[in-house]
Amino acid sequence: MSSFEVHFRNLSDFKLVRILEESENYEQEAVVAARLELERRQLPDEDYERVRERIRKEKEKKNRQKEGIKAAKAIAEIGLEEAGRLLHPMEHKSTRTILKIIAGYLILSALFAIFSQLGYLTLMITESAFSPVELLSILVIPMLELIGGILLWVRRKYGWVLVVASSTFTAIFSAANISMLLRYTFRRRSENLEGLIIDIVDLTDLPGYNLEMQVIWLLLFGGIVFYLFSKKVRSIFNVSQSEQWLTLSIPALIALAIILGY
Repeated sequence: MSSFEVHFRNLSDFKLVRILEESENYEQEAVVAARLELERRQLPDEDYERVRERIRKEKEKKNRQKEGIKAAKAIAEIGLEEAGRLLHPMEHKSTRTILKIIAGYLILSALFAIFSQLGYLTLMITESAFSPVELLSILVIPMLELIGGILLWVRRKYGWVLVVASSTFTAIFSAANISMLLRYTFRRRSENLEGLIIDIVDLTDLPGYNLEMQVIWLLLFGGIVFYLFSKKVRSIFNVSQSEQWLTLSIPALIALAIILGY
Protein backbone atom coordinates (compact mmCIF):
# COMPACT_ATOMS: atom_id res chain seq x y z
CA MET A 1 0.00 0.00 0.00
CA SER A 2 1.39 3.33 -1.04
CA SER A 3 1.57 6.41 1.14
CA PHE A 4 -1.14 7.99 -1.04
CA GLU A 5 -3.53 5.12 -0.34
CA VAL A 6 -2.98 5.50 3.41
CA HIS A 7 -3.44 9.25 3.28
CA PHE A 8 -6.47 9.17 0.97
CA ARG A 9 -8.46 6.95 3.39
CA ASN A 10 -8.99 10.12 5.47
CA LEU A 11 -10.00 12.38 2.56
CA SER A 12 -13.60 13.29 1.78
CA ASP A 13 -15.40 12.07 -1.32
CA PHE A 14 -15.26 15.61 -2.67
CA LYS A 15 -11.48 15.79 -2.48
CA LEU A 16 -11.03 12.37 -4.03
CA VAL A 17 -13.32 13.18 -6.93
CA ARG A 18 -11.55 16.48 -7.45
CA ILE A 19 -8.25 14.63 -7.76
CA LEU A 20 -9.77 12.57 -10.56
CA GLU A 21 -11.38 15.56 -12.26
CA GLU A 22 -8.15 17.58 -12.06
CA SER A 23 -5.80 14.67 -12.69
CA GLU A 24 -3.44 16.87 -14.75
CA ASN A 25 -2.48 18.67 -11.54
CA TYR A 26 -1.53 15.51 -9.61
CA GLU A 27 1.00 12.72 -9.86
CA GLN A 28 -0.17 9.59 -11.62
CA GLU A 29 0.29 7.52 -8.46
CA ALA A 30 -2.00 9.92 -6.53
CA VAL A 31 -4.67 9.69 -9.23
CA VAL A 32 -4.58 5.87 -9.15
CA ALA A 33 -4.78 5.88 -5.35
CA ALA A 34 -7.81 8.21 -5.42
CA ARG A 35 -9.60 5.99 -7.96
CA LEU A 36 -8.92 2.88 -5.88
CA GLU A 37 -10.20 4.57 -2.72
CA LEU A 38 -13.44 5.64 -4.45
CA GLU A 39 -13.93 2.10 -5.76
CA ARG A 40 -13.40 0.79 -2.27
CA ARG A 41 -16.03 3.16 -0.92
CA GLN A 42 -18.45 2.19 -3.70
CA LEU A 43 -19.71 5.77 -4.10
CA PRO A 44 -23.14 5.80 -5.82
CA ASP A 45 -23.30 7.33 -9.27
CA GLU A 46 -25.71 10.09 -8.21
CA ASP A 47 -23.39 11.09 -5.34
CA TYR A 48 -20.42 11.04 -7.71
CA GLU A 49 -22.26 13.28 -10.19
CA ARG A 50 -23.34 15.61 -7.38
CA VAL A 51 -19.70 16.00 -6.33
CA ARG A 52 -18.64 16.56 -9.93
CA GLU A 53 -21.31 19.27 -10.29
CA ARG A 54 -20.02 20.98 -7.16
CA ILE A 55 -16.48 20.83 -8.48
CA ARG A 56 -17.64 22.26 -11.81
CA LYS A 57 -19.36 25.19 -10.07
CA GLU A 58 -16.28 25.90 -7.99
CA LYS A 59 -14.17 25.92 -11.15
CA GLU A 60 -16.57 28.35 -12.80
CA LYS A 61 -16.49 30.56 -9.73
CA LYS A 62 -12.67 30.58 -9.70
CA ASN A 63 -12.60 31.29 -13.42
CA ARG A 64 -15.01 34.20 -12.97
CA GLN A 65 -12.84 35.54 -10.19
CA LYS A 66 -9.74 35.23 -12.36
CA GLU A 67 -11.51 36.92 -15.26
CA GLY A 68 -12.70 39.65 -12.91
CA ILE A 69 -9.17 40.22 -11.66
CA LYS A 70 -7.86 40.28 -15.22
CA ALA A 71 -10.59 42.71 -16.25
CA ALA A 72 -9.86 44.94 -13.24
CA LYS A 73 -6.15 44.95 -14.09
CA ALA A 74 -6.91 45.71 -17.72
CA ILE A 75 -9.23 48.56 -16.75
CA ALA A 76 -6.63 49.91 -14.34
CA GLU A 77 -3.91 49.72 -17.00
CA ILE A 78 -6.16 51.37 -19.57
CA GLY A 79 -7.11 54.02 -17.03
CA LEU A 80 -3.48 54.76 -16.21
CA GLU A 81 -2.54 54.77 -19.87
CA GLU A 82 -5.44 57.04 -20.72
CA ALA A 83 -4.61 59.35 -17.83
CA GLY A 84 -1.02 59.49 -18.98
CA ARG A 85 -2.11 60.12 -22.53
CA LEU A 86 -4.37 62.95 -21.39
CA LEU A 87 -2.01 64.52 -18.88
CA HIS A 88 1.31 64.28 -20.71
CA PRO A 89 0.06 65.87 -23.92
CA MET A 90 -1.31 68.72 -21.80
CA GLU A 91 2.09 69.10 -20.18
CA HIS A 92 3.88 68.80 -23.52
CA LYS A 93 1.37 71.14 -25.13
CA SER A 94 2.12 73.91 -22.63
CA THR A 95 5.85 73.22 -22.97
CA ARG A 96 5.65 73.39 -26.77
CA THR A 97 3.69 76.61 -26.55
CA ILE A 98 6.41 78.17 -24.40
CA LEU A 99 9.07 76.84 -26.80
CA LYS A 100 7.26 78.46 -29.73
CA ILE A 101 7.07 81.74 -27.83
CA ILE A 102 10.82 81.58 -27.18
CA ALA A 103 11.53 80.60 -30.78
CA GLY A 104 9.29 83.35 -32.14
CA TYR A 105 10.95 85.98 -29.97
CA LEU A 106 14.44 84.84 -31.03
CA ILE A 107 13.51 84.87 -34.72
CA LEU A 108 12.02 88.37 -34.59
CA SER A 109 14.79 89.69 -32.36
CA ALA A 110 17.50 88.27 -34.60
CA LEU A 111 15.90 89.67 -37.77
CA PHE A 112 15.56 93.10 -36.15
CA ALA A 113 19.19 93.00 -34.95
CA ILE A 114 20.50 91.97 -38.37
CA PHE A 115 18.53 94.47 -40.45
CA SER A 116 18.93 97.36 -37.99
CA GLN A 117 22.72 96.93 -38.03
CA LEU A 118 22.98 96.18 -41.76
CA GLY A 119 24.05 99.70 -42.72
CA TYR A 120 26.60 99.87 -39.92
CA LEU A 121 27.92 96.44 -40.87
CA THR A 122 28.27 97.45 -44.54
CA LEU A 123 30.17 100.57 -43.51
CA MET A 124 32.56 98.60 -41.30
CA ILE A 125 33.22 96.04 -44.04
CA THR A 126 33.85 98.65 -46.77
CA GLU A 127 36.21 100.62 -44.54
CA SER A 128 37.74 97.51 -42.94
CA ALA A 129 37.05 99.06 -39.57
CA PHE A 130 35.34 96.18 -37.82
CA SER A 131 36.77 94.04 -35.05
CA PRO A 132 36.08 90.33 -34.60
CA VAL A 133 34.08 91.07 -31.44
CA GLU A 134 31.88 93.58 -33.25
CA LEU A 135 31.31 91.15 -36.11
CA LEU A 136 30.46 88.46 -33.59
CA SER A 137 27.92 90.59 -31.74
CA ILE A 138 26.37 92.20 -34.84
CA LEU A 139 26.19 89.28 -37.24
CA VAL A 140 27.24 85.89 -35.87
CA ILE A 141 25.18 85.78 -32.67
CA PRO A 142 21.97 87.09 -34.33
CA MET A 143 22.43 84.54 -37.12
CA LEU A 144 22.81 81.75 -34.56
CA GLU A 145 19.69 83.02 -32.78
CA LEU A 146 17.79 83.13 -36.07
CA ILE A 147 18.75 79.61 -37.16
CA GLY A 148 18.34 78.27 -33.63
CA GLY A 149 14.92 79.90 -33.30
CA ILE A 150 13.72 78.37 -36.56
CA LEU A 151 14.97 74.90 -35.60
CA LEU A 152 13.56 75.28 -32.09
CA TRP A 153 10.17 76.14 -33.59
CA VAL A 154 10.11 72.81 -35.43
CA ARG A 155 11.58 71.06 -32.35
CA ARG A 156 14.93 70.00 -33.76
CA LYS A 157 17.76 69.09 -31.42
CA TYR A 158 20.22 71.44 -33.14
CA GLY A 159 17.77 74.26 -32.47
CA TRP A 160 18.07 73.53 -28.75
CA VAL A 161 21.86 73.49 -29.04
CA LEU A 162 22.09 76.77 -30.99
CA VAL A 163 19.64 78.62 -28.74
CA VAL A 164 21.38 77.49 -25.56
CA ALA A 165 24.78 78.43 -27.01
CA SER A 166 23.75 81.87 -28.29
CA SER A 167 21.67 82.67 -25.19
CA THR A 168 24.54 81.67 -22.89
CA PHE A 169 26.91 83.89 -24.85
CA THR A 170 24.48 86.84 -24.75
CA ALA A 171 23.75 86.40 -21.03
CA ILE A 172 27.44 86.36 -20.11
CA PHE A 173 28.16 89.45 -22.24
CA SER A 174 25.18 91.21 -20.66
CA ALA A 175 26.55 90.43 -17.20
CA ALA A 176 29.95 91.81 -18.26
CA ASN A 177 28.31 94.95 -19.69
CA ILE A 178 26.35 95.46 -16.48
CA SER A 179 29.56 95.27 -14.48
CA MET A 180 31.25 97.77 -16.81
CA LEU A 181 28.29 100.15 -16.77
CA LEU A 182 28.11 100.13 -12.99
CA ARG A 183 31.86 100.74 -12.81
CA TYR A 184 31.64 103.72 -15.19
CA THR A 185 28.52 105.07 -13.50
CA PHE A 186 30.25 105.22 -10.13
CA ARG A 187 33.31 106.89 -11.73
CA ARG A 188 31.36 109.61 -13.51
CA ARG A 189 33.15 112.61 -12.18
CA SER A 190 35.46 115.31 -13.45
CA GLU A 191 39.10 114.38 -13.79
CA ASN A 192 42.03 116.69 -14.30
CA LEU A 193 43.96 115.60 -17.38
CA GLU A 194 46.88 117.85 -18.32
CA GLY A 195 45.27 120.76 -16.53
CA LEU A 196 41.90 120.38 -18.34
CA ILE A 197 38.59 119.38 -16.80
CA ILE A 198 37.24 116.52 -18.90
CA ASP A 199 34.07 114.56 -18.18
CA ILE A 200 34.28 110.84 -18.62
CA VAL A 201 31.90 109.67 -21.35
CA ASP A 202 28.59 108.45 -19.99
CA LEU A 203 28.39 104.98 -21.52
CA THR A 204 24.73 104.72 -20.62
CA ASP A 205 24.04 107.24 -23.39
CA LEU A 206 25.53 104.94 -26.06
CA PRO A 207 23.26 102.58 -28.08
CA GLY A 208 23.07 99.11 -26.55
CA TYR A 209 24.76 100.19 -23.34
CA ASN A 210 21.63 101.06 -21.41
CA LEU A 211 21.92 99.49 -17.96
CA GLU A 212 18.25 98.56 -17.72
CA MET A 213 18.34 96.91 -21.15
CA GLN A 214 21.40 94.89 -20.23
CA VAL A 215 19.69 93.68 -17.04
CA ILE A 216 16.61 92.68 -19.07
CA TRP A 217 18.79 90.77 -21.54
CA LEU A 218 20.63 89.01 -18.73
CA LEU A 219 17.36 87.91 -17.11
CA LEU A 220 15.73 87.05 -20.44
CA PHE A 221 18.51 84.99 -21.99
CA GLY A 222 19.55 83.51 -18.65
CA GLY A 223 15.91 82.47 -18.16
CA ILE A 224 15.82 80.92 -21.64
CA VAL A 225 18.89 78.81 -20.84
CA PHE A 226 17.44 77.83 -17.46
CA TYR A 227 14.14 76.77 -19.04
CA LEU A 228 15.78 74.82 -21.87
CA PHE A 229 17.85 73.00 -19.25
CA SER A 230 14.71 71.66 -17.53
CA LYS A 231 14.23 67.91 -17.68
CA LYS A 232 10.90 68.04 -19.53
CA VAL A 233 12.38 70.21 -22.30
CA ARG A 234 15.52 68.11 -22.61
CA SER A 235 13.35 64.99 -22.91
CA ILE A 236 11.54 66.54 -25.90
CA PHE A 237 14.84 67.16 -27.68
CA ASN A 238 16.48 63.97 -26.37
CA VAL A 239 19.43 65.87 -24.86
CA SER A 240 21.68 64.01 -22.42
CA GLN A 241 23.32 65.62 -19.39
CA SER A 242 26.77 65.49 -20.99
CA GLU A 243 25.42 67.22 -24.11
CA GLN A 244 23.71 69.96 -22.11
CA TRP A 245 26.84 70.85 -20.12
CA LEU A 246 29.01 70.72 -23.23
CA THR A 247 26.59 73.05 -25.02
CA LEU A 248 26.72 75.45 -22.08
CA SER A 249 30.46 75.34 -21.37
CA ILE A 250 31.82 75.99 -24.88
CA PRO A 251 30.09 79.37 -25.51
CA ALA A 252 30.66 80.32 -21.87
CA LEU A 253 34.41 79.75 -22.20
CA ILE A 254 34.53 81.65 -25.52
CA ALA A 255 32.63 84.58 -24.00
CA LEU A 256 34.87 84.68 -20.93
CA ALA A 257 38.00 84.47 -23.10
CA ILE A 258 36.81 87.46 -25.18
CA ILE A 259 35.87 89.46 -22.09
CA LEU A 260 39.14 88.79 -20.31
CA GLY A 261 41.05 89.50 -23.54
CA TYR A 262 39.53 92.96 -23.66
